Amino acid sequence: RCGPRCVAVAQDLRWEERRCEAPADGFLCEFNYGDSCPKLRAPAALGVTYATPFGARGSDFLVLPPGSTAHVQGLELELRCAETGSGGRLRWGREAPGAWACELDNGGCDAECWDKDGQPRCLCQPEKWLGADGRSCESPCAGAPCEHLCVPDGTAFHCMCHAGYELAADGSSCQDVDDCATNPGICDQECVNTEGGFKCRCHSGYEMVEEHCRPVPHCRKAHCAHVCEDVPGGYRCHCFSGYTVHPQHATQCVLHCNRSECLAECDPHAEESCECPEGFVLDDRDGGLKFCVDINECDMNYCEQNCTNHPGGYACHCHAGYVPLDQHRCKKVDDEEETYSGDAEPSTEAPVPTRTPPKAGHLHPGVLVGITVGIVSTVLVLLALVCHLVKRHCSSPSSMDYKCSGSVEKEMGLHQVTPACASSSQKL
Repeated sequence: RCGPRCVAVAQDLRWEERRCEAPADGFLCEFNYGDSCPKLRAPAALGVTYATPFGARGSDFLVLPPGSTAHVQGLELELRCAETGSGGRLRWGREAPGAWACELDNGGCDAECWDKDGQPRCLCQPEKWLGADGRSCESPCAGAPCEHLCVPDGTAFHCMCHAGYELAADGSSCQDVDDCATNPGICDQECVNTEGGFKCRCHSGYEMVEEHCRPVPHCRKAHCAHVCEDVPGGYRCHCFSGYTVHPQHATQCVLHCNRSECLAECDPHAEESCECPEGFVLDDRDGGLKFCVDINECDMNYCEQNCTNHPGGYACHCHAGYVPLDQHRCKKVDDEEETYSGDAEPSTEAPVPTRTPPKAGHLHPGVLVGITVGIVSTVLVLLALVCHLVKRHCSSPSSMDYKCSGSVEKEMGLHQVTPACASSSQKL
């Protein structure tokens, strides 16, 4: 519904305010097309007038819908916007074949417009030729049924396929090549064919390194405390200088000293925090040096018979005619065992190396004998002391008189009665 004023669009696309009852100069139309023809490229001397299918006429259109016409004054040429060529694209053309004047939109040629002696004609690129309209250039691959690639060959063409495919029997479609079957050694271990290619895989325990299968380093999961070395079928842990591999845990390292004393392993940030190998004791020396000194376990009588001390431990040995019973004790070889052994000569000395003292609760026979002798001696001494005290209280009168013969000036008559000597009275 119009108000007192309306807005109109003038021919030069400027807005103008007019009264509603004023006559309109024209209409503003909207159209939608998938494609259109551009304005003709023409020199200023050539005037071009366009007409659209819906009745609009003028010379200032930028694009025009299909079915539009263009009249070129001076050449008396009538062109039409329509689909031409095999591509189905919109372009300006005419029913008569061949090029028109080259100065007007390149003569309508796809490629080159060549004017010789006033006879314009169109030229095409190599391996292309002029179409039926004499202006468009057509390729032998235009509309070719090739699935992947088309290669022009004069007026003919050839179909080709991408890598990993081969041309099918129909000469145009492409089918996958089984690279694993055609190239058995293309992968080190396993080959998996894929669409247009292949993938190499490795067996368990191997990994892909630069397109080759290499054994997975065992050290990656070994957790060696110091140094790990990969060896065929596994790994081996090594320790830094001053350490040796733990006898029960192959991945751990413990301090090691093969002499009677070595420098202690101390924390540089905590002077009092030092460590010594098993079987050594920490010893502070003058100058602040700390040494680990070997403990002589043989002085502790751990072995029942013979003992040999070595850095960090000791070894028990048995006398001739004895064999080890455990790490510390020996047992005598019976005659029956010697006879049963046949021609084999019995060992005269059997070392039993060890690093740990015997368990608590196991006493050597020698220790038991010593304890027994000590207890018996203590009992005998106590008995002798008791008898001595009894004799003093129960000694004879003559003995007492002798001990008191030097004191005769004063006499005192006393009678002493004791439970042990109830029947006798002594005069002191």
